[in-house]
Amino acid sequence: MPKPKSEVWEHFQELEKKQGSKYPFVRCKYCDEDGSSPIEGRARTMKNHLRVCIAYVQVQNQKNAACSTPCEDDRVSSISTHSSKSKCSSTSSSLKKLKSSSMLGFMDRAMSPAEISLLNQRIVEMIADNSMSFNWIERPSTRRFFEVLRPSSVNCMPSRRQLSGKLLENAARCSRDDIIPAMKQLNEDFNCSYFFVCDGWVDNSKRHILGSIVAMLHLWFAHDEALGEGNVIEDDHHDGVATAAQIEKAFKNTESDFGITFSGVTTDEAGQCARAKRILSLRYPHMYFGKCFAHQVNLIVKDVLKVAFIGTIERARKLVTKYNNSTNKWLLRLDKEAKALYGFSPALLRIVEVRWNSTQSSLASILRIRSALKMVEAKYSSDEDYPDDLRVDDTFFFEMEMAEEAIRPLTKASFVMQRNSNTLADVLFMLGSLHQAFEKHPLYCSEFVSLLEKRWKQQEQPLLLLAFMLHPKYASTFRVMARFDGKLSVLSMTNYAILYYKKFIADDFGTLAEQVSRWYHNQVPSMMYYSSDHYRFWNTMSSMVKELSVLASKILSFIVQSATCERLFSTFGNFMTKKRNRLSSKKMHYLTQVKRQVNQLIYSLCFYFTYFYYCTRLIILMIKIKRKKRRKERGW
Repeated sequence: MPKPKSEVWEHFQELEKKQGSKYPFVRCKYCDEDGSSPIEGRARTMKNHLRVCIAYVQVQNQKNAACSTPCEDDRVSSISTHSSKSKCSSTSSSLKKLKSSSMLGFMDRAMSPAEISLLNQRIVEMIADNSMSFNWIERPSTRRFFEVLRPSSVNCMPSRRQLSGKLLENAARCSRDDIIPAMKQLNEDFNCSYFFVCDGWVDNSKRHILGSIVAMLHLWFAHDEALGEGNVIEDDHHDGVATAAQIEKAFKNTESDFGITFSGVTTDEAGQCARAKRILSLRYPHMYFGKCFAHQVNLIVKDVLKVAFIGTIERARKLVTKYNNSTNKWLLRLDKEAKALYGFSPALLRIVEVRWNSTQSSLASILRIRSALKMVEAKYSSDEDYPDDLRVDDTFFFEMEMAEEAIRPLTKASFVMQRNSNTLADVLFMLGSLHQAFEKHPLYCSEFVSLLEKRWKQQEQPLLLLAFMLHPKYASTFRVMARFDGKLSVLSMTNYAILYYKKFIADDFGTLAEQVSRWYHNQVPSMMYYSSDHYRFWNTMSSMVKELSVLASKILSFIVQSATCERLFSTFGNFMTKKRNRLSSKKMHYLTQVKRQVNQLIYSLCFYFTYFYYCTRLIILMIKIKRKKRRKERGW
């Protein structure tokens, strides 16, 4: 006896037999009237098709609505027999049924192509923002979770390969395509410069990867094919010539890929990068090859620690290491004392060799719990096994306070220099602030100032001074400095401006000398301007000082930090863990780009909420002031 056909066959029409298979081709009676999109006549395949068939779901919803609608006679009889109160109750109950049926219909109906695309995009954003594995999408718990939210979405969810393939790539491309037009607009309207920022990183599988970023002011995006697929460095030579060749190949490929022209390259001074930049500056004299000044501040901290507080820093290092290594004895006792005194557990931060700014945080973590450290020594110092590294006294804490106070301005300067919006003028302002802080130090004033002067001599001083003069935020400060320093004369600044105009822009500088003189003597009519949008200011001034406006927009848009690359590597580390050590560099770049887009959306929402909150507070305050005035006028 043949097996009876499934009930699903009533929604399909059988076509010709499929060759090499026992299942024929069938067409859907709802969405495929001409048979142009046949499917395999297997019961499971046909059921899956009906789940996503929009036309079938619409027909079923219409049938359900028709069955649930009461006839006209029943309505008339109910009106004649029930009171007005029962009319209201029956109407409200029918509305509730209608709402519930429409909600259930929404959850059960098939998803449209636009909804499926949006679902895939949100899943990619969720994985990138939470650093999850692509296997998450195929876990049974994930399927059950989406089934609770919307049952029809379970059959539309992408597979792991689809998610880590085209969907991820398209999301990253879309995120990058949103930034490129904004950069081109800034370049065309405000003469801002494209910059290539690069740095090196080693992942868990010991691959050397070049982090390459296209930056302009606060905008940036990572390019994953500057050195080939994934930016994996395959060259085994790491001298200055080889490093220069790698950087040159990377920014030349990026220029050809996006059709842009870089005004400069920024990287740190580690390894052979300094020599590579000197080589490239001879090949490309019209470009600016800059330093990462956040790294320069870190090197100043290193120099300071070599001159002063050597013994104090070493004692602090041993103290933190001893407590953190003895987690089941001394750290446990310190934890008890800290909870009894402060109500929280201590966190002793260690000093990282490469990141010298971590010294300040380590010293601050010790000073924060000095009383607990004294209590531990008072209770257990008589024990035979009490380590000498844990012994503390008031002299040790006093020296530590002096060391922390000396390093604190440098740490603050390092954090400030990591901002994307920094300019060369901000660099000079930072160096001046450090000089003022070092002059106030009671013990090592001359030593610290000499170290800072040594670093100052290594910088391109004319460019920094010119940027400081042209920045509208610091122009008044520069004019005050020029009164006391003869080296900042109008002739010197004019020569600097002409030099860099010929180097970065063109040989014909027009009336630049006269424009610099007018700006130097504050003879250019301008408004009080303290915003960070210096490019907008010089765009409004272009009609009065054209050449000077072009030069200022060019110089003030130079990128002065490579901390963006370091943040890129931190995100790479969140994705490429020990369990995911086979993740390709290309996918890491894609995930990072998607995560940046999600973070940008969160920051913009926080900004708007904060703006709305303060505007509301201001309006309420103004209303209260008006009410007080009215009460005083009326004598209440």
